[in-house]
Amino acid sequence: MSLFRRKHEDEQADWTGPPRELLQHVRLFKGVDDKELARIAASFKQRTFNAGDVIAEEGSSGIGFFVIESGTAKAAHGDVVIAELGPGSSFGEVALIDEGPRSATVTANSELKCWGLSAWEFRPLAETNATVAWNLAQIVASYVRLAAGELDKELDAKQASAEAGTEPEGSTRPAANAESPEA
Repeated sequence: MSLFRRKHEDEQADWTGPPRELLQHVRLFKGVDDKELARIAASFKQRTFNAGDVIAEEGSSGIGFFVIESGTAKAAHGDVVIAELGPGSSFGEVALIDEGPRSATVTANSELKCWGLSAWEFRPLAETNATVAWNLAQIVASYVRLAAGELDKELDAKQASAEAGTEPEGSTRPAANAESPEA
């Protein structure tokens, strides 16, 4: 057995929760050092969902964040599928802040193995880790910019229609978020 292999096994013995490699690729945990990532990982709980199960429902209260380890799911806003999710995908970041209503419904397409983190478990992690807090702020800022861009498009369409004397098509329905669902 090589020294490298032995070291890796020793590290795994101290690691509980989602696989290190899975969390290292989650935008929320980008740049977090290994010791802190291990502390975060220990706060996650594993969940398994069957095909057809609803993990998060649009409009319902959101209290957690999920990272998909295996399987696939879809995120829909109303009847519009806004994202296909698979291993390494995550959703529910904003719920970690405000526990407000979900903006999308996430449904398992196949057996789905996820790791979940509740808002009450996340808060102390964000309060003590500036990198996680900063990453969350950047994620929320990207959602605000996306929403502002969609609003600008809507306003431009209304202005163009007003100038032309017509109502823009679909003006009463907001555009879907295609980047990453906050379910």
